[in-house]
Amino acid sequence: MNTTKLIVISGCSGGGKSTLLSELSSHGYTVIEGVGRKIVKEHGEIDPLLRCEMIISKSIEAYHQAKNMATVKEGMIFFDRCILDGISYYQTISNKYDHFINELRYFPIIFMTPPWKEIYCQDDERGHSFEDAVAEYTRLLKCYPTYGYQILEIPKISVKERLQFVLSNTSEKRNNCMKVIETERLILRTWQDSDAAEFYRINQDQKVIEFLRGPLAMQEVKDFIAFVNQQFDKIGYTLWAAEEKSSGKLMGFIGLDPLKWEAPFGPCIEIAWRLGSEYWGKGYATEGAKAALEYGFNECGLKEIVSFTVPANIRSIRVMEKIGMQRDLNGDFAHPKLPKDHRLSKHVLYRARR
Repeated sequence: MNTTKLIVISGCSGGGKSTLLSELSSHGYTVIEGVGRKIVKEHGEIDPLLRCEMIISKSIEAYHQAKNMATVKEGMIFFDRCILDGISYYQTISNKYDHFINELRYFPIIFMTPPWKEIYCQDDERGHSFEDAVAEYTRLLKCYPTYGYQILEIPKISVKERLQFVLSNTSEKRNNCMKVIETERLILRTWQDSDAAEFYRINQDQKVIEFLRGPLAMQEVKDFIAFVNQQFDKIGYTLWAAEEKSSGKLMGFIGLDPLKWEAPFGPCIEIAWRLGSEYWGKGYATEGAKAALEYGFNECGLKEIVSFTVPANIRSIRVMEKIGMQRDLNGDFAHPKLPKDHRLSKHVLYRARR
């Protein structure tokens, strides 16, 4: 059985797609050249319908060519667009080619380069305007989900970062986890067993655990991952794995968590975050916490969310304030899990209400 992943990179014309594919090729990945520009180069400007039929025919050939390739790097072949682009155009007049939608299947995620006016330019094979390119992109955005594909927009970042973004989102880790929240730079998702090593490393960093009771052992990390995933399955929110979109790297966690010990302000739902120190000072915690807060109110129907920390943890307090939480001046408390004279006993309380 051929298990090669046939991965499509489509999107807005002039959005950096060809540059990204060239970068993939330079790293040894197999790339199937787009047939549209080749047809224009060979035949010039022809009737749009005839051009569309030629694109579909050539795309079918390219698909079977890829399927018959014996060995490719990491079992992945990247396509510069595919038959679906041609079918989506042809559907405006006929469903003649619709059966190919299910017969010729690609990797379930379609990567889309968004409109990027700053780098858009016309050439001999791209004579249409930027506005026409955006219209085509908008049409494709509507079509792909109806064909049973997930769309993943590629951020406007450097080509090397784009390459890492694509590769990280075609990995087995991505296929086996669930993306819950996506922001401009972050993905909050369920956890994988493969996250354990990196999360263990994060929890040995003295900067990270400065206001915690100590480092986590590997078994504690594994138990944590299993528990928070089970919690998400039961109640629809948890402390999600926070992933940097541009690199695909695990950064730590951001999310919502029911308080599991008796508190004077409980029972309640806490918003919390813990990121590796290399990600501090970049606004990641604020960006992710704001999205998690909105998710709690809008998707989970929560009425109030709290957060708390020791007074010396100025970084976390700033995040709480930046996402709109207000300090409860009467809510200071001694953590019941710690002796009252412990340096981490005293906590300040912040609240956010819908």
